[in-house]
Amino acid sequence: MIRFGWIVQGGLVGVGATLLAGLASFGPIAEDVAGRAGDRLKAEGRPWAVVAIDGRDVTLTGTAPDPADRELAVATADRVFGVRVVTDRTTVLPLAAPWAWGVEKGETSATVFGAVRAEDSRTETRAQASAALGGMKIDDETTAARGAPADWVTRRAFALALAGDLKPGKLEWVGDHLSISGHPRDFA
Repeated sequence: MIRFGWIVQGGLVGVGATLLAGLASFGPIAEDVAGRAGDRLKAEGRPWAVVAIDGRDVTLTGTAPDPADRELAVATADRVFGVRVVTDRTTVLPLAAPWAWGVEKGETSATVFGAVRAEDSRTETRAQASAALGGMKIDDETTAARGAPADWVTRRAFALALAGDLKPGKLEWVGDHLSISGHPRDFA
């Protein structure tokens, strides 16, 4: 009688060894794909996109500055060699229409409020406000949004310069209109 049990046992050992080898080598491949996808997104100006990987499947998360940038991030990740599928779980900054931003100055502190661009560092905005207002403590009640006017940085600097010339008061940009309330430091 011929026994073929060794064939079954050998086949199971071979299949098991192949599965273990495949699992052991797949981790570095996934890390490589994730790294290349993240590098490509940063190189193309989309550092807001966060890459998560499961095998060769990429999931993108993060907050895009506008809808077009969201679509471009998905297309960028999809072009990376080794990516099988891209799942888009990103969001888009809310639209501030009309664009509103302001500063309210008290005796010892000031509050900035309204919308700021995603590119604007909130720390930078607070630092500019503090410098323009003589080193006052600045409370930040801003939210990131899209829809800023093209001259937003100039408008912000202008409003902060005016706020520096007020005793307690309030300045607010809404769309193209600037409203100012309060009293000047002096009437000269």
